[in-house]
Order: sequence, then C-alpha cells, then structure tokens
Amino acid sequence: MSPLQMTTRLRTVLLISFSVIVLIGVIYISSRFAVMRGFEQLEQKYAEKNTTRARETVFEKLNSLSVKIVDWSNWDDSYAFMENRNEAFVKSNLKDDSLKNLRINFIVFIN
Repeated sequence: MSPLQMTTRLRTVLLISFSVIVLIGVIYISSRFAVMRGFEQLEQKYAEKNTTRARETVFEKLNSLSVKIVDWSNWDDSYAFMENRNEAFVKSNLKDDSLKNLRINFIVFIN
C-alpha cells in the first residue's frame, strides 16, 4: 500500500467518523429541544391545574369557616357568654367533640 492510499483511506474514515458524530449531535440536540418543550408545556399545565385546585380548596375552607363564624357570632348563647362569662356555656358548647365536628382546632371569643 502506498502512503497516498493510506492517507486517502485515513481521511475517508475520519470524514465518515466526524460526519456520524456531527449527525448524532444534531439529532440529540434537536430531539432534546423537542422533548423538553413538550415536558415544559406539560409541567406548566399541571402546575396551573394544581394551583387552581389549591386556591379553590383554600377559598372553600375560608368560606366554610366564615359560615361557622357567622353562625356562632349570631347565636344568642354566644352573645350572652361574652356578656357574663358563663361557665355553663363552656361546659356545654366548647367540648372537644364540638370542635372536632366543626373541623376547627380552637375558637377565640373577642368582646
């Protein structure tokens, strides 16, 4: 084999190797961008959905608490308790079961 053939063969192998490496790189980069864009859109969609769900849950809890507050504040026994600090009200109405049924941890009475 002559040195010229060896050089031509070596150049051909190097050119094909370089072309394959570049082609693999281009395919990798383009597919990565395509896949990542899809995942980003999917993640954005789920983030918006979960944020909306969380916001609605908080508003629902606040609305429920607001209804309970209005109910207890308009109740004559609660009003009388604020006037005379009657212990019978505490014993009959502020039991652990009462708070558990209302799904609250505590009640604050402010005069």
